[in-house]
Amino acid sequence: MLFPAWKQAVQDFIAEKFEPGDVVTHEWLFEKFGLEKIEPHTLKSKADQIQLAYMTQNQRFQELLLSEYKVLLVSQPGMGYKYVPAVEQAEVSEKAMHKELKKAMRRGLSRLVHTDPRFLDSNQKKEHSDALTRTAALKKMVFRERRKLPWKTEEPEIAQPEVAL
Repeated sequence: MLFPAWKQAVQDFIAEKFEPGDVVTHEWLFEKFGLEKIEPHTLKSKADQIQLAYMTQNQRFQELLLSEYKVLLVSQPGMGYKYVPAVEQAEVSEKAMHKELKKAMRRGLSRLVHTDPRFLDSNQKKEHSDALTRTAALKKMVFRERRKLPWKTEEPEIAQPEVAL
């Protein structure tokens, strides 16, 4: 058994021979991380503690899978995480990156625009104005480049595993 539990979970993932398209369920991850399941009667403070431990271990689990085994997992709400086939990994990764970049730009610009100038001296106002100008230019450049990309209008569909009936 490896410690911490997420390192052992990576070894178990490899040993169980998950394939592209497979879903790694939340239940499987909770079990492998050695975390108790959150039940409806679980105290909120305990549930929050378990959830934080889950998120921390899951992040490290996914980072190690990606860096050492080239396995990308993406969230499947209510189910767990789907193993992205290599052929779809670039598109899924690039789409996620641009989505995060768009959100970061919007948040950064909002923070700059909503700064109270009453509390800035003239030098600080100039620095603030320069920051706004640089950020607006960066946003324009990034979104001009994004338009060149051949995006589909919806999230790429990840291949479903075949089920024998």
